[in-house]
Amino acid sequence: MAKHDRTNRPDISIRGLIARDRWALLMLVLGLGTAGCRAKLSVTTTSGANVAGAQGSFKVTGVSKLVTTPGETLTLSGLNFRPTMALAKLASQNQVGTAQALDGSASPALAVQSGSAATVALPVSQPFGPYTLTLTEDGATQNVALFSNGGKTDFPVFIGTQDQVCTEQNYYDTTGMLRVGTKSCATTEPNCASDGATGCLATTTYAAALTTGAAAKIVAGNTLAGVAGAATASSASACASDGATGCLATTTYAAALTTGAAAKILAGKTLAGISGTAST
Repeated sequence: MAKHDRTNRPDISIRGLIARDRWALLMLVLGLGTAGCRAKLSVTTTSGANVAGAQGSFKVTGVSKLVTTPGETLTLSGLNFRPTMALAKLASQNQVGTAQALDGSASPALAVQSGSAATVALPVSQPFGPYTLTLTEDGATQNVALFSNGGKTDFPVFIGTQDQVCTEQNYYDTTGMLRVGTKSCATTEPNCASDGATGCLATTTYAAALTTGAAAKIVAGNTLAGVAGAATASSASACASDGATGCLATTTYAAALTTGAAAKILAGKTLAGISGTAST
């Protein structure tokens, strides 16, 4: 049986489609808001061989960030990283830098930490926009597509249109221009309309109530904020005569300490039911 020659066949796999349109993939990821997360990615092979499928060849499978800040250090993850792995160049839009000048010092910008991890020190001066890291190892080459915020860290980068961003929310578009969203993101929850309701907007008529411990504050037989009361109400009536007991003291008939009260009350007078003994 004749062997099939796969070397010159077009790559119609998902990897091939991504490789041909890597900027579109990057923009899609940015639009989904995954810039600050560790993301899996496909890389473009430019050596002519299928590096991802070649046995023993290195492969970058992820980066710590897709949107980067000048001067920070990126972490690359992947397979078969060796000491011979190097950063050939960094191409940022129309600006190209070499590995020897990327980190502003004599040490290499790329450092292999293990067979599956490496770090890249990005230049402290890098323009806003897409850029490519070109990596090499033992004759194989891979391009990793990323995006630089150019030092604009006060607001996020977003690929979408203004009507996809909430009103008064600032963001940078892919040209680096600061824009403001126009989408109405006001809440659509209805106003609360019944006692004890949840998932609605509290109003002056149906205000929010702390239900924890509320039962002891609500008279038994009544319900408030959806909580059944457990408090016992007093059945005593207000005091209505001097010296009365077993009634509710009021401002007119206040409670009086009877102990020693006789010596404070004039003889022939009575207060709080106590006959006075004090002389003038």
